Order: sequence, then C-alpha cells, then structure tokens
Amino acid sequence: PSLFISLVDSVSGQILHRVSHSHVDSADELSEANNVPVVVSENWVVYTFFNQRTRRTDVGVLTLHEGMIDKNGITAFSAPEQEVTFSSLESAKPIVLSRTFGLPKAVSALGVTSTKAGISSKQFMFATGNDQVISLDRRFLDPRRPNGDLKESEKMEGLMKYAPMLPIIPFLTPSHVHE
Repeated sequence: PSLFISLVDSVSGQILHRVSHSHVDSADELSEANNVPVVVSENWVVYTFFNQRTRRTDVGVLTLHEGMIDKNGITAFSAPEQEVTFSSLESAKPIVLSRTFGLPKAVSALGVTSTKAGISSKQFMFATGNDQVISLDRRFLDPRRPNGDLKESEKMEGLMKYAPMLPIIPFLTPSHVHE
C-alpha cells in the first residue's frame, strides 16, 4: 500500500508537487492507524505516517520556494531577483524540497507554535501514541540539511548535518513524563 501526498494550487487547480511513500500501514479504513496528521506552516508542510517496512513512524517534510534555488543553493545571505507581483495562473511553479525522517514513536497529531509577533523560531509539536507531547525545532526538519560536512555558510545559517532519525530530547518534551 502507498500514500500519495499532492500539493494543489487552490486557485489554478494545478498539482504543484506529488510524492508517494510505499509500505504505508494498510489497516482498515475506519482505524486510527490510517490517520495521517498534517500541519501547514508558512511554506512548510509536515506530515507523518507509519511505515510497515521500517516499523516506525516517518515524518515527511515539504518546503516550497519561489525560484530561490541557484547553483549555490538557498542561503539566508543571498538576495535572489524576485517578481513584485504573483499570479497562480501565470507565475512559475514553486520549487519543492522534500525529505523524510524517522521518529521512534507513533504520532497521533501535529501542531506548530506561533507567537504574537512571529519572531521566535517555530517548534513543531508531535502528540505521541503514549499521550505525550514532543517539541522539535524546525531546523531538525529542514529538508536542506546537507548529507556531508557542513560548509561555513551552512553553519552560519544554522543548518545541521542530515540524520535519518529525529532525536527525542527529554528536555524538549513539554509533557515530561505526564500524559
């Protein structure tokens, strides 16, 4: 069984990006096992599903970018040329970066933090199968995390080296040991 994720432009009806995942849990349609939590925050889409092959929860991340990828990649220090106006019917499709991470706990719900002025870094919140809440900085989920050694510009930007498993850090578990 496969899971298909499609990003659709709601104005033009175009499919912006489609990704498929195989070995997704295929329990009956009414069961909680088919629950695929999704959260959208700014240009990020984060979703989770249970992978039967690896016997763990996978976290998929999609980020959309408006043509800001060049030969040197997206950086916080480059200022690419951008159009002032945008039209879903005429403008180019956004570039979608995708990455999948593993999480050793089942996830029943997703959320994202927000602050009044939006100046603090975003945290993605995962409600686990054992009724706890895990908080992960969005930098852990960044699909731009490089596989090799970090360059100086990547270090300055705050990127981390890619690791296939997301860490569960006890002091980033807001519910601590409580349900």
